[in-house]
Amino acid sequence: MAGRYNAILDELKAGAERQNAGADAILKSLAAGAEGHEAILKSLDARVERHDAIMKTLAGAVASHDSVIEAHDRQIDALITVADRNQKAIEELRLKRQLGAAVAGLPEHERVPAVVEGL
Repeated sequence: MAGRYNAILDELKAGAERQNAGADAILKSLAAGAEGHEAILKSLDARVERHDAIMKTLAGAVASHDSVIEAHDRQIDALITVADRNQKAIEELRLKRQLGAAVAGLPEHERVPAVVEGL
């Protein structure tokens, strides 16, 4: 009987060794997978940092562009103001010329001296 118990014991030991070997293989596979996942996470972290830097750069560029647009808007407003003033001055000059031409066309005795002097 001792031989039979030894055979059963040997069979149990062999089964335990096979289970240990299988468990070791599973643990190695899990460890390799975890290392791969850590590498992926590190790569993703690096990408996120690069994207953050790009976003900060873009935000700075947008702020700078906004300042340029505001300055451009002020320049346009100033040009419109000058154009309005010039248009009024041109209109006044045209009226004075028309008045001068009308006065010049009158006989001299009908001209008003103050109007002629103002031209």
